[in-house]
Amino acid sequence: MKALARSYCYWSGMDKEIERVARSCSSCSVNANENAKVEVHPWELPDGAWQRIHIDFAGPIKGQMILVIVDAYSKWTELFVTKTTTSTWVINKLRQLFTCFGLPVTLVSDNGSQFTSKEFEDFLREQGISHLTSAPYHPSSNGLAERGVQSMKQSLRKMSEDGGTLESKIQNFLIQYRRSPHSSTGRNESLILYPPRQDGVRKQLYISSEISFPCENSTRFGRSKVRPDNVHKLRPGDIDVVGAMGDSLVAGNGALEEYALGTFIEYRGVSWCAGGDGIWRQYMTLPNILKEFNPNVAGYSIGQGEFLAPNSHMNVAFPVSADEDALRQAQHLIKKMKREPGIDFKHDWKLITIFFGANDLCSGQCYNKEGTTALQHQKKLKLALDYLQDHMPRTFVNLVPVLGKLNESS
Repeated sequence: MKALARSYCYWSGMDKEIERVARSCSSCSVNANENAKVEVHPWELPDGAWQRIHIDFAGPIKGQMILVIVDAYSKWTELFVTKTTTSTWVINKLRQLFTCFGLPVTLVSDNGSQFTSKEFEDFLREQGISHLTSAPYHPSSNGLAERGVQSMKQSLRKMSEDGGTLESKIQNFLIQYRRSPHSSTGRNESLILYPPRQDGVRKQLYISSEISFPCENSTRFGRSKVRPDNVHKLRPGDIDVVGAMGDSLVAGNGALEEYALGTFIEYRGVSWCAGGDGIWRQYMTLPNILKEFNPNVAGYSIGQGEFLAPNSHMNVAFPVSADEDALRQAQHLIKKMKREPGIDFKHDWKLITIFFGANDLCSGQCYNKEGTTALQHQKKLKLALDYLQDHMPRTFVNLVPVLGKLNESS
């Protein structure tokens, strides 16, 4: 509580006033932990995040149990509400976490049957995870998980008079807990758990000024003296607006990230077909190439953000989109472009890149073979292309096929 308050403001005697307020709070007094009866030997701090995790069950609370998982290094806490406590259920939840955070070196639990079953032991052994159990009848030896249980229980008791479901209360607890600096680390846990990123490790190497633009001799002829009225007369400099439709590859998901968690971040500014951050020497994107022919080209996205963010501009790609979303994105793009200040929708030439199919012809085949064939892919894209042809004048469509062969047998 004190650390969180100090992150916003400070005045002399602040700590004492916070202690006084806490003592006068009836809910805090009723739900406070008793003083420890015995001294517990502390666990050694791991070298980094997610190397050792502590796991335990809390409850029953309102007829439900809560699985508590705490990272020993960062104190990152995960809570899952359940009515079952079987080994199978616990394993499924651990798989979800391991997908996001990777495999820990060690897992610490008590001697509950779900943690000592053959199924659970086999799962940990297959993953190469060492399993340590606390001493029977002494749950405090699994101290981190036990403290996580106590912190969660205290908060839930204090919120007992508030409305809402148990899940919503747990979510509120995690929001406050994760934003508060931890007493043992001095920082909030989310800042510690995410691995430090090496700045620029995923960036394109800067192209030296000693190297000239590959088409430098053509840039002065890149824009027509008179705006062409036919696509076959179009030059690179005649493109006034760039836009894009597609999935996460067009949205730039995780483009500058090292770790799996970073795939949620949409780096639209460096998207290969719609990003306009910097210049071509920094990011070799299609808009940055077109800038050499027409410095006033518009529509490209910059920075980070989802497709509704203002800086996304004419990049309407959406992560995990499928080809059936192509028509909807085409409709949204046209509406957005008509409202965009500075774009002459009727007369400006537009370059629209379309890339769909990876989610359909790959993962889609696992659950809908008939609806995700190459032929169906072509039909759905045709709907979007026909709509663009009927409703978006002066447009050059850059249709990028999925990688590999596209045929009915694929």
